Amino acid sequence: ELIASLDDSLVFLTADLGFGVFDSFKERFPSRYINVGIAEAGMVGLAAGLAKEGFTPVVYSIASFMNSRAYEQIRVLAGYNECKMIIVGAGGGLIYSRSGPTHHALDDLGLALLVPTLNVSAPAGPKELKHVLRRAFDSQASTYIQIGKFGEQDIESSLRADDRSSRSDYLVISTGNASQVVNQAKIDEPKLFDWIHLTYLRPLEDSKIIDQIQGRKKVIVLEDSWENAGIYNELVLLLQRNRIQETITRLGPPFRFIVENLN
Repeated sequence: ELIASLDDSLVFLTADLGFGVFDSFKERFPSRYINVGIAEAGMVGLAAGLAKEGFTPVVYSIASFMNSRAYEQIRVLAGYNECKMIIVGAGGGLIYSRSGPTHHALDDLGLALLVPTLNVSAPAGPKELKHVLRRAFDSQASTYIQIGKFGEQDIESSLRADDRSSRSDYLVISTGNASQVVNQAKIDEPKLFDWIHLTYLRPLEDSKIIDQIQGRKKVIVLEDSWENAGIYNELVLLLQRNRIQETITRLGPPFRFIVENLN
């Protein structure tokens, strides 16, 4: 709402989701709130038209539906045609697992990363989300933002150039909602391991990440995406490009459809 009050170009589009959450926005900016119904592909098409007319559209749906249903439209309109839009997928990973396997978002980050011009982020907590949104509005490129559910706690960023003499032998790297788990473990055992929370999967802060990884006894990636559709894959490619020999251990969902009851 703050950004909308300062920028008349912002238009919010939802695919029949977020009931009650956006009531205040709808009341304050009724002409800039559009519920398109359960139609993500059409929503992205409408957003592209708005972008061509000078608006900045924010499109919102559940992460398991947002990119998979509208991938062609995102690739062509936000990608090839460079229609700037901010795409938000709620409930990354297995957050909505109680709604059944169709609501598992294990590939949304991977699909976003398949569009070369799309910035991709997975903030953890409302404070970081506000920062990501501001950066998305300032950018000339389109952005995909994976969020959790409402109610996550803010975490402290830990990507910094530490003195190597004080480093732990163990480094944990996480992104998105998985960082909530690591944050709690870090609070409980602050000296057991060092930790990098990655807000952005694209662009990656390559040099800072490499500096943190090199010389560790063990590097563990914790994620709630499939291994070929999340931060683990991006980090492996980063190390390969830079001919870095360190290996990474991954903890996360297996590459298969998960149909078990995860309540």
